[in-house]
Amino acid sequence: MVEHLKARQVSRRDGVEIGLEGRLTIEECPQLERLLRGALVERPPAIKLEMSGLALLDSTGLAKLIWFHRSCRERGIRLTLKQPRPELMKVFKLGKLDKILNIEMKNEAREDSAVPRPQAVWEYFQSGRQLLRGM
Repeated sequence: MVEHLKARQVSRRDGVEIGLEGRLTIEECPQLERLLRGALVERPPAIKLEMSGLALLDSTGLAKLIWFHRSCRERGIRLTLKQPRPELMKVFKLGKLDKILNIEMKNEAREDSAVPRPQAVWEYFQSGRQLLRGM
């Protein structure tokens, strides 16, 4: 069984790194939100979410990551998702979030993904509009 969320935060001069382990589900989202809001208050130039230890991510956890991405972008903070597991990358790719989020894989820095591509942004908003129509 996958353990509940464990998080650790390290503040440096060049930014904040938050390590996530376990699972990120609706139950753990309040804990994560408190941690993320605290990191935003520091106003670092960059925040890295180390995700190699994150085994499970549900839709609420994914929504929380998207919220955090937007919050960082609004404040001019560079957010990087660092080394997500292959099963999480499948989720990001399925939602085309790999085109919008800055994701750093092992031995690979994807600098180009920090700036959203117009087509990816358009597809992202179109998919949201379709979801809203179905409600």
